[in-house]
Amino acid sequence: MLPEKLPTETQMINSNDVEAGPSADRRTEAELVEEQMALPVEFPKTYEQELNYREKLVLAPMVRTGTLPTRLLSLYYGAGLVWSPEVVDKAIIGSERTVDLIFQIGSSDPELAVKAAQIVQQDVSGIDLNCGCPKPFSTRDMRPAERALWERLADIVALGKRRGIPVICNGDGDGWANWEKIRTETNADSVMLARAAERNPSVFLPTGPVCNMTEVVPKLLAIAKHTNNPWGNTKFLLTQFKASPPPISQMSKQERKQAAEIISKSKTIEQVAEGLEIPLDNAQQVFDDVVRKIAERSEKDTNIWEERHEADAKGLVVDEPVNVDGTGEVDGFEVGVGQAQSSKD
Repeated sequence: MLPEKLPTETQMINSNDVEAGPSADRRTEAELVEEQMALPVEFPKTYEQELNYREKLVLAPMVRTGTLPTRLLSLYYGAGLVWSPEVVDKAIIGSERTVDLIFQIGSSDPELAVKAAQIVQQDVSGIDLNCGCPKPFSTRDMRPAERALWERLADIVALGKRRGIPVICNGDGDGWANWEKIRTETNADSVMLARAAERNPSVFLPTGPVCNMTEVVPKLLAIAKHTNNPWGNTKFLLTQFKASPPPISQMSKQERKQAAEIISKSKTIEQVAEGLEIPLDNAQQVFDDVVRKIAERSEKDTNIWEERHEADAKGLVVDEPVNVDGTGEVDGFEVGVGQAQSSKD
């Protein structure tokens, strides 16, 4: 016969605690974590060449922004690694290889995630699983009002180092001063860039970024032309670029406005190239130069932080003005954490 009243879940738990008595495992969460971290690695590495995630500035996975032109430009200017935009599992199943990179899969289904990973596992350098980025939010500015709490990552980094797991910090890294501060506060192995790279992919340069309009845009158009990047995406990338402030650029306010209007009104890559007086007949050569430089950097696998310090010691560094803990204005440009934009235009 069943009892007249079943015990509640809380009552059952309390009862078990009582029965366990003094021998119950009453260790703290920190102690349990310590025990787990002391265990041997369950899955030893079996691949021939380990991907190096340490001592790098890397490009974050960004929907719409992280397409091939942005990835190539980021690698060209010094990014150690680049992530693809998030691609849902069903979209990759049945597709064919196009380019090697760290591939981000968006999935909430373990079986589909595995199937998608198996499709690309021989053709990418790494696989990143995104389990919590709702698609509508991926293209919005979700930046919180306050800066990222870098210091909270320190404990995670410490645990990772004990297990030989590199940890990359992503959040409000907006210039070399910020990135050094992130590394100091967290001891992270590398730093990931999103908005800073979106507005100017040359931020990865150890000597500081170059002028978007005169240096980066011509390369972007050449890459987009050579790779047949869809015009809609190419125009989106151009509109995300922010005019470089002094001393990086010597363009006047009127010249900046004129360039922005040309990009806004253009309906083809040829129109924007003609309006900005940028030749496209050398697209093949520009593309080959970009690929060659990427290959040269890949062979060296250099330490970006050492490169930066060497460039600084030689007096080669020219940075955009940056406010490490907030924002400020320099010649009408908002600089610091977040996207820079002209407040006077």
